[in-house]
Amino acid sequence: MYDIPSVLIIAPDYPFPPDDGHKLRNYHLFKNFVSGYSFDILTFADERVSIDSEGMAAQLGTRFRNVRFVPSSTHKIVRLNKYENIKNIFSPSPLTIGSPYYSDEMAKVVNQEIMSLKYELIYFSGFSMFLYNKLKLEKHTYIVDVIDSLSIYLKNDYIKEKNIIKKIKCYLNYMWAVNYEKIHHSRASNMILVSSIDAEQVKKHCPASNVWVIPNGVDTDYYVSKNKCKMTENILLFTGVMNYHPNNESIIYFIKEILPLVKRRVPNVKLLVAGKNPMPELRRMATRLPGIDLTGYVADMRPYFDKAAIYIAPMISGAGLKNKILEAWAMSKPVVAFPLSCDGIDAVDGYNALIAGSREEFADKIVKVLSDPMQSDKLAKNGRKTVEKSYSWISKSKMLEEVFSKVLNM
Repeated sequence: MYDIPSVLIIAPDYPFPPDDGHKLRNYHLFKNFVSGYSFDILTFADERVSIDSEGMAAQLGTRFRNVRFVPSSTHKIVRLNKYENIKNIFSPSPLTIGSPYYSDEMAKVVNQEIMSLKYELIYFSGFSMFLYNKLKLEKHTYIVDVIDSLSIYLKNDYIKEKNIIKKIKCYLNYMWAVNYEKIHHSRASNMILVSSIDAEQVKKHCPASNVWVIPNGVDTDYYVSKNKCKMTENILLFTGVMNYHPNNESIIYFIKEILPLVKRRVPNVKLLVAGKNPMPELRRMATRLPGIDLTGYVADMRPYFDKAAIYIAPMISGAGLKNKILEAWAMSKPVVAFPLSCDGIDAVDGYNALIAGSREEFADKIVKVLSDPMQSDKLAKNGRKTVEKSYSWISKSKMLEEVFSKVLNM
């Protein structure tokens, strides 16, 4: 084992500020390392490219030495024709995930850095970044943080779709994802997933690979409610990056299918959607329908959690572990959720969340919490206990350190 192993992190985004799921994961996992590693990060450029590397490294934590920016993607990936699309289902092109643009410069720099032998470990943040590696990595030590399973994500879309034509398309997308994982993910010897559900699926498709689970955490010192008063307004809160398809799809479903059922019994209920980049349909609904407020980007979510009586998680698509519920628990908010929202986390119906199996049950459980302060208080206290016990970022960083040690000693 090296005295002070040097790690190169190859990421799609500079992780600060940690204002979306991937940036949040990278920022906290590496900031909370306690062992003697040092980190450099290689990422895409934006308007911050002219800022000094040393200052930006300091934003990420004491173990970071250098931030290197590479110009953003340089050429657009050519769209497949109808024949190629059919072929791609069974023999997927590696570039059918990630950005529609590909950076030749990033590929050049990634391979130069790997060949430099400056690093004991290469850490690819996301499988799309692993694609920039053009080398056979048998002689190099590396880990790919895949995060979640493509095939689970698309299988959920297939299961919920009712329209027969769309269902066939969803099934073909699911088959593409299965084949993609079998052909391309299996190239990665060491992978990390965010939940056991995702890990089991990827391991099934990549039996020769080492697969570990490292869930997300939550900063329980930062996410602490300052509002000790009883809620007087019936505000429902949903948070997230709102141009992310599962978030957009789920909140639109909630507004159309569940919110009217709640309003029949609680006419003054309001919906607060806090997150950047709301899509046009959602903006139109917020303009047309009373009692819906969109914040757009906010630097600090805590005041919005403090305003809310209930945190809702009506996810009907997506995969992976939902940071939003961990934050709601840390902020001592009662949570009402669909089962998909709770995949990979320690959610127990009636203890730290109310989990609904249908739109009618979701509405019923919202009304129940709004009308029962004792139930609300129980869920809030138990949610906070859950994150304090099981979801500190320090504990997740320790898990990652243990994976690093295993991989370096193989």
